[in-house]
Amino acid sequence: MLKTLVINNLRGIQHLELKDLKRINLFVGKNNSSKTTILDSIFLSLSPLNPPSLFTIEAFRGVEGFEPEHIRNFFYNLELKKPIILNTQFDEPFQQRGLVINPILNNVLPLQNKTTTLNSKFLSNSTEDLTEDNSLVNGAEFEFSFTKIGNKRNDPEKFTTTWTINQGNMQINQNGSGSNQYKEDVVGIYISSRVGYTELGARLNELQIKKEVPSLIKVIQKVEPSIVDLKLGANNTILCDIGLDRLLPINVMGDGIIKMLHILLAMYKVKRGILLIDEIENGLHYSAQSIIWQAIIEFAIEFDVQIFATSHSQDCVRAFNEVYFQSSLENYDATLFRIEKRGQNFNVVSYDPDSLRVSLTEGWEIR
Repeated sequence: MLKTLVINNLRGIQHLELKDLKRINLFVGKNNSSKTTILDSIFLSLSPLNPPSLFTIEAFRGVEGFEPEHIRNFFYNLELKKPIILNTQFDEPFQQRGLVINPILNNVLPLQNKTTTLNSKFLSNSTEDLTEDNSLVNGAEFEFSFTKIGNKRNDPEKFTTTWTINQGNMQINQNGSGSNQYKEDVVGIYISSRVGYTELGARLNELQIKKEVPSLIKVIQKVEPSIVDLKLGANNTILCDIGLDRLLPINVMGDGIIKMLHILLAMYKVKRGILLIDEIENGLHYSAQSIIWQAIIEFAIEFDVQIFATSHSQDCVRAFNEVYFQSSLENYDATLFRIEKRGQNFNVVSYDPDSLRVSLTEGWEIR
């Protein structure tokens, strides 16, 4: 489980530290307070050998195309000379990790150790699988190191991975002892605020094979009782049975049902991993938010999933707090973080469930 996150020079964050992270973590704050950037940083930290994950994040934000110059947008104040530095500490597995991201400019040659043509496995919302600043960006370099806590030698393992455009071809280059054998211990899935259908069909198919769809339906029926079954149609189209003569495409049920399906299927997929949810309340009526939080907390416990979510909604905050006290979470294993941006500096205010309940009772504005 991720316990500590330190972000330097990523998008609008010059420096931000988050400590004592819990199983359930909800980030709130005003617009442009960098809540989504926190999720971006975790996703990048879980993609330490995959520079094209930068483009996956851009796609989440609606940026189309695949231009290396988009990498510039990730650097604080667009200053390419200041590397992005992400430091994390996990308690299960016990390890400290560091990721340093630098741009590769058009007059810098890529590493030559290992070259593979970029393919779709590098572009997914799942992590499972010096010159002048006005130079053109030609790619990105990820320098990743990790140390297993408790290792007597405490010698970090180090890897370097680059993504470049070379004569019109996209290439991945890797350096580092054992880079071919490195396997990520912690997997993660990122659900962006732009609800879509990517990977939904494949995840539902996995549940069908395991005969676990009925348990999913029980949760969905708490929000939409008319749905009695889900089927996978042609081209991975998800069809729902609402008791009519024909099955209907799931999209006719509205964005709220699709968002809930995204969340629940992702939690099945990312057992013992991390789920990132941006603007969790999007598409959901306020009356459904308690049900969503109930499902998230129950599944997080059952499948050992750590949750990081953002929200703008006071209704979402209230639902989060109410459901916590009805759940089986122990030892205050949930925290709300209010992110306050003051100029270039950040102030992080954390609320455990008791203090959050008092604040809401007193009518304080939390979101």
